Amino acid sequence: MYETEKWLVYEHDDFYEDIERLVNKLLEYKQQPKQLSLFSSINFDGIYGIPAGGLVLAVYLHYRLKLPLLLAPTKNSLVVDDIVDTGFTMSHYISQGNFTLALFCKEDGWLKPNIWLREKYDKWVRFPWEGEEEYAGLSADYKSPWNGEEDRNA
Repeated sequence: MYETEKWLVYEHDDFYEDIERLVNKLLEYKQQPKQLSLFSSINFDGIYGIPAGGLVLAVYLHYRLKLPLLLAPTKNSLVVDDIVDTGFTMSHYISQGNFTLALFCKEDGWLKPNIWLREKYDKWVRFPWEGEEEYAGLSADYKSPWNGEEDRNA
């Protein structure tokens, strides 16, 4: 991971290491006495990744934890996202009682996931699965829906 003037660049190697760190944190959480750990009494029925950034994390955890990927969260699903800033997106899942985790979390955010690894500061975090166009000024073409014309004209 490194910083530029505008971004904190989170690289593939960081992500692979963090997958293992998340798995270890989940295992540590699970081993806590039941009165200290919500997770110790839950058997996850699958993993739900909040679109779009949580999907990549969900896929990797699906393979690592051998849990099914879910198209919608259930009461007993593990809900994951790449970053929690204000906590607004994650608030729905937290209020539903889901166990939640994220790679990055803003310390002074409104709500926080049960598990998170890295503090999110003011710089935009650039994830390896995000396209270059997202960092080239977010052109008008990027904001409009895909219609296939770009591929036919290439």
